[in-house]
Amino acid sequence: MEESNDIARQLLHSLMQFRSHFRPKAYKGLKPSEYKLLFTIKSAKKHHGVDLTVSSLSKYLQVTAPSVTQLINRLETDGLVERRMDTNDRRSVKVMLTEEGEKVTKMVIQAYLERLQGFIDFFGEEKSRQLADSLSEMMEYFAQNDFSSNWDEWR
Repeated sequence: MEESNDIARQLLHSLMQFRSHFRPKAYKGLKPSEYKLLFTIKSAKKHHGVDLTVSSLSKYLQVTAPSVTQLINRLETDGLVERRMDTNDRRSVKVMLTEEGEKVTKMVIQAYLERLQGFIDFFGEEKSRQLADSLSEMMEYFAQNDFSSNWDEWR
């Protein structure tokens, strides 16, 4: 049990270190939460063919609707997102990337990919593949066990 605790602590420490070192460099003064919103909008459109509402962004990002609205307001001021009325449901407003938002999101994704490619070159393809597979299994485990709902108890 003691060794298992040591492994858990090492994983926690490594994940926290990774998170702090892997944040994107500030582009146009954007915050990590704003990048995450841009990536979420892009991913929903690319992988599911849908534009998201403030409510759906709020649920996905697990933050309040007013918090998402503040993020959208800032990104809208910067010309990175726009709101459009849903043509099928005039009560619904969709949030979409502008052309500039697409450009910025692509640049940041490319920067991430270049950093990861540097790591793959350093670590080796085989070990990198094993790490990627292990991280995918880890995410599957957490998704199946839905630990996200437990975080509400900590607030």
